[in-house]
Amino acid sequence: MILNRESFHLKEQCVIEKLLIKPPHRFSTVFQDNACFLHCKQSDTVVLSATGKLHLAPDNAVVLKCGSYFADFTGNLAGDPCEVFAVHLYPSILKELYGEDFPVILKPAEAKGTTREIGSSILVTHFIESLGLYFEHREQMNTELLLLKIKEIVLILLQTNAASTLSSLFLDLYSPRQASISEVIESNIHSDLSLEELAALSSMSLSTFKRAFQKQYQDTPANYLKEKRLVETQKLLLKTDLSVSEICYRVGFKDIAHFSRSFKEKYTVSPTHFRSLNR
Repeated sequence: MILNRESFHLKEQCVIEKLLIKPPHRFSTVFQDNACFLHCKQSDTVVLSATGKLHLAPDNAVVLKCGSYFADFTGNLAGDPCEVFAVHLYPSILKELYGEDFPVILKPAEAKGTTREIGSSILVTHFIESLGLYFEHREQMNTELLLLKIKEIVLILLQTNAASTLSSLFLDLYSPRQASISEVIESNIHSDLSLEELAALSSMSLSTFKRAFQKQYQDTPANYLKEKRLVETQKLLLKTDLSVSEICYRVGFKDIAHFSRSFKEKYTVSPTHFRSLNR
């Protein structure tokens, strides 16, 4: 649940946001024309994209390319609300900030993917603290300070442990490649994303996604995913000591009753009985 959402705008574009989220919560977003620096406090977070998932510990950050994402805020043991800060990086604003130096900042390199984990650092921590102060004293923020904060985070990112790949990432931030259906499916086969969410990551409507999937796999998405997840279930039952419920959620099922029923339909016995018979 989103408890509160505040933002600062520049030229009618939202450039900095602060959200207060009550976990567990799945947040979906599409960055059509901007990249995003995302920092999550007080919560473990899983970022799901067309090419896979990224686990973030509390007080860690990530840079996201243009594209569709789902962020699962799973919370912490204390059950505290989670503060999320986002800085949106628009090409037009970056060019305004850097002018002729803009191409120099973005040097070519070999880096791929839709996300780049930043981790935690003193510089990032202080930057987030400064954003918090501006949201507490909104009257102090102005256009010049907004531009300064955007430039500051770019310079900070270039000094983090991801500096060697950030320049190439920035080059590629604004030219997203649409992931194929097979990439989306294979990267998220054990995530609990719905068909609607998988379609969104494929940049398709649900009906178009189903038709394209059927054409490529000669099967329905629901049946294909169920079969793949049951095969993985069989492996985990034989090779690990995970409980049946842990396996259920790990392979991508949302409901233990549906999971057990589906397993018995395929293997004629319950997951527990299957394990006892084969170990």
